[in-house]
Amino acid sequence: ILVRIAQGLTESGFDVEVAVDGIDGLRKIAENKAAFDLIISDIEMPKMNGYEFAKKVRTIGQLKTVPLIAFTTKNSPEDLQEAKTAGFTTFLEKSKGKLLSLLVNECLSNTKRKSA
Repeated sequence: ILVRIAQGLTESGFDVEVAVDGIDGLRKIAENKAAFDLIISDIEMPKMNGYEFAKKVRTIGQLKTVPLIAFTTKNSPEDLQEAKTAGFTTFLEKSKGKLLSLLVNECLSNTKRKSA
């Protein structure tokens, strides 16, 4: 699913960086000097879950207010609250993946087109 999402965003004109897990995501953020306008993350990942990843992203000065989308199968009210507490801006169930490009466009309106 990740490859299809990245491909769809690229076809829509976004510059996309793909990370295999939270640790790889933090490495790519560092390599790119935190120059991202949007970050999309799963909650369930190896090595570092999405909640931990979001908390670490929010400690990076340039990324404190960047839209951070949780894209996941976890959809209980408790999961939603934990995602918000961790620093996610919004939450989208993977079963509603077709809405992702609309959500990305809404989050990035009037900004440079770069996402991770």
